[in-house]
Amino acid sequence: MEKRVLLATLLSLTFLFLWQYLTYKPDQQQSIQNQTQKSFDIKTEKKDINNEKLEKDVNFEPYIFETKYLKIVFNKYGAGIREVYIKEDNAYKDFYPIIKEEKDFLSLYPEIKYELKEVKDEEKTILVFSSNEKKIKKFFKFSNKDDEEKYFVEVEFQYGNEEKINFLFNHYVHSDKFTQEPNNVHIAYLKKVLDSKNKEKEILLIEKVNKINSLIERNISWLSISGKYFIFSIFLDKKIPVYISVDRYDKLLKQVNINISKNLKNYSFKLLFAPKKVKILEKLNYKLINTIEWGAFSPLSKLFYNILVFFYKIFKNYGIAIIGLTIVLQILTFPLMYNSIKSAAKMRQLQPQIQLLQKVYKDDPKRLNMEIMNLYREKKVNPFGGCLPLFLQIPIFWALFTMLKNTYDLRGAEFILWIKDLSQPDRLVIPGTNFAFPVLVLLMGATMFLQQFVSGGFSDPQQKSFAVMMPVIFTIMFFSFPSGLVLYWLISNIFSVGIQFVVNKSLKNNR
Repeated sequence: MEKRVLLATLLSLTFLFLWQYLTYKPDQQQSIQNQTQKSFDIKTEKKDINNEKLEKDVNFEPYIFETKYLKIVFNKYGAGIREVYIKEDNAYKDFYPIIKEEKDFLSLYPEIKYELKEVKDEEKTILVFSSNEKKIKKFFKFSNKDDEEKYFVEVEFQYGNEEKINFLFNHYVHSDKFTQEPNNVHIAYLKKVLDSKNKEKEILLIEKVNKINSLIERNISWLSISGKYFIFSIFLDKKIPVYISVDRYDKLLKQVNINISKNLKNYSFKLLFAPKKVKILEKLNYKLINTIEWGAFSPLSKLFYNILVFFYKIFKNYGIAIIGLTIVLQILTFPLMYNSIKSAAKMRQLQPQIQLLQKVYKDDPKRLNMEIMNLYREKKVNPFGGCLPLFLQIPIFWALFTMLKNTYDLRGAEFILWIKDLSQPDRLVIPGTNFAFPVLVLLMGATMFLQQFVSGGFSDPQQKSFAVMMPVIFTIMFFSFPSGLVLYWLISNIFSVGIQFVVNKSLKNNR
């Protein structure tokens, strides 16, 4: 592969990393607590429904409630939620902690221990937390059916008098134990528009929010905080407007403050804790599918996902499905790749003549450029022919990278032998040692060296150091990439080597 082609690839990957790691910019603002109090212009009384950070001297008495799909750790002091676990239907087949911190949310009067009663019938199990002292009851209702309600928790607060209601959430929604990425906040709100018959109707709009500096009053349907693989959502009463503030809490999470616009004696809402699996979110509806990060080329990412699922339904193995997807993409991009490699090979054939011209016209740059362009026209070679097709493939690689990186389906998806999770880096542990061997990554690096060899990169003194360093750099970069993405790159390299052999043979026969 010619130097400029590899340079274009490196530039595309550099763009990828810059986009991934530099788009989340910290806000140089005052502290969250001061900002929230100033924006809301309300008194923070103990009766508000707030997160209360539990210090070591504050009581904590857990009550663990478990369904087939959810496990929630309540704190009897304050009747708030401390931890949330989701049962995964993949190779893990266990409860995974998506929220786990030393503080509660939906806690109310954390110094008071609530009485607890559990009521169960065929459809629902209801946990009732009550405080006679404060005349408060909190109901948490869980579905006993194996339907779309299995990830929901219906919540109702009952007060003795009308109260100001405020929800404050600053918990991190975990994705996996290997990576920590900033959480995203999405808001779904109702907007009135005119249809084709000039009649007014309501539509649901989804907005990704990084920061709301001032309070907004909207008829909110739901608000979600999510990581790469899991989502936590609050479904509010759409008839009652709420004030919302979103701000940066730290480098990983945002603080969300929701104030109900009027005092109430009763308020009902729903909580959702679910995997961000396309099939699950589509069943739940509510346009929750929009919380999945498809990237800048989302139509391509969604297309690749559908092709991946198509192959999975056939082979029942996501590793083979990725290979199938790679083959489809290689077939579709074959003309681009073939022309790119062929153009690069022709350019290498002209190098001796170009070097001769450089010696002859070394003191006349203008004449040198003219003679080189004449040589290109005579040999019918496009100097940009090897680079342009590669740039056209950047959207494909970017869309595929985003899809494989954020797709929940690959979490816990086994491939072969040591590869037990295609969403995580590839590591083969050597028995009896603590050493983990990145087999797939090293194979990918080896195929890149082979690419350089068959493309003549090692035979050109001007490109030799570049040809050696590029596979090394890429191999190091891919150490932390999901094994599913590494598998795609490996298979693509194998195809590229095959195309290079075909081009080399074709050019040799035409001499």
